[in-house]
Amino acid sequence: MPVTPSMPLSASSAPPEQIVGSQVPRIWTPRDLKLASLGPLMARTAEIGGIFFDPWQHLVADCGLEVGDDGRWVHRGVCLLVARQNGKTVLLEARILAGLFAFDDEKLILHTAQDRAVPRELFQSLVERIHATPEFRRRIPKRGIREANGQEQITTVDGSSYRILAPRPAAFRTWSADLLIFDEAREQHDTAMWGAALPTQRARPNPQWWAVSNAGGPDSVVLNGLVERGRRAADNPGTDRRFCYLEWSAAGGMDRDVEDPHAWAEANPSLGIRLTVETILEELAALDPDAFRTEVLCQSVPTSTAAAIPPAAWMSCGGHDGEISQGLPRPVLGIDVNGSRTHAAAVMAVVRDGRLIVDIVAEWRDPDGVDQNLIAADLRKWMKAYKVKDLGYDERAAGHIAALLDRQGTRIHKMSTTQFVIAAANLFDAVTTGYLSHRHNPDLDDQIAVAARKDTGDDAWYISRSASPDSVSAVIALAFAVHLAYRPAAPPRVH
Repeated sequence: MPVTPSMPLSASSAPPEQIVGSQVPRIWTPRDLKLASLGPLMARTAEIGGIFFDPWQHLVADCGLEVGDDGRWVHRGVCLLVARQNGKTVLLEARILAGLFAFDDEKLILHTAQDRAVPRELFQSLVERIHATPEFRRRIPKRGIREANGQEQITTVDGSSYRILAPRPAAFRTWSADLLIFDEAREQHDTAMWGAALPTQRARPNPQWWAVSNAGGPDSVVLNGLVERGRRAADNPGTDRRFCYLEWSAAGGMDRDVEDPHAWAEANPSLGIRLTVETILEELAALDPDAFRTEVLCQSVPTSTAAAIPPAAWMSCGGHDGEISQGLPRPVLGIDVNGSRTHAAAVMAVVRDGRLIVDIVAEWRDPDGVDQNLIAADLRKWMKAYKVKDLGYDERAAGHIAALLDRQGTRIHKMSTTQFVIAAANLFDAVTTGYLSHRHNPDLDDQIAVAARKDTGDDAWYISRSASPDSVSAVIALAFAVHLAYRPAAPPRVH
């Protein structure tokens, strides 16, 4: 829920050197005081190792580590968005120490980031802290710490283990993790690693994941999905309790004055405590305005985007002849899942009476993440009932679903980057020429209205999940279906 930042002085009277960072997030899912929390235990464990929390860090720990009557985490996922140099890494270090030395049921902790140097640096800090702290050191067996590059691991006498994993989907395939740490989530520009990591927790009794970052950009697919989900949950408290979201950022978007000290305080809870005004002023002088907004104000800076499909053209090609019935020749399907894995859509296309008829055949929504096994099972039913000849998907978004499908009688097409661009162009052409017809499915109409395009720099473009303000899975699935429907029934013979 949005809150007024806790400022010690009024905006009109406080000189910059007296501004103190807000200790309360601007947007968050607040602490439920009726629930117990292991946040204090995490803080005490950190103090043993010489880490002392600021008030905002206590708040993050208390909110993120709420437990129910059954002793399990209330929040399956925790996402922290805060400007750089405020203490995100210290919080992660404390969370890992608690998992290793305080929480009995966390036997495997996996840590990754798009740049392997990031978790490696935290690993080295952990090792130094353990060596310097007798209470920790005596709980590490001989050869319990491995520091070789690519084999970093810390194991306790109780059998808890912390490991760094390379930022590759294949690195997660054989693990079963109790705690996942995603560092610098803004750098995940596709969902491949995210999609491979989360299933490692499927069989664990009390799993949790933490994702931390400063503001992302248009290509920050995973982070943007989490931000979208977190802000939606903050606007509707109690609707998504499995997710804990805490955002420190400057309000007002691109209209906010970058020189406003109170904007600095909204995004930097450590300002006046560990972070100085002089540091902010140096960055203000050194960085361009967009970089300053991203790094210091924790604001996502949009790129210039245009509508992928002209809304007027889309509305004009709609009508009452968009019904798709069984028995039509050569139907094709497209499937897509959004970056936060909360929404998926399947769209069918078929040629009838000289026009391309399209419609959503199924959608799946779940704030905790759609069940990809259920989606695959539903798709198999549709493919059999309609005798679907071709299905298109993006490996980064729906690779797991495609792997579960029975390919007998249906060709499964993995869309390459080039095909992704061509599919967008085919959809554009089908709509603007009037070749496409639809029945004004409300969900499809709504997603077409917000689907944004992103230029590739070579006079081409594609439909952008990250630049679109809401999920556009149905539009991307539609583009795949249209692209496959454009394919000739049989390859032409070249003479």
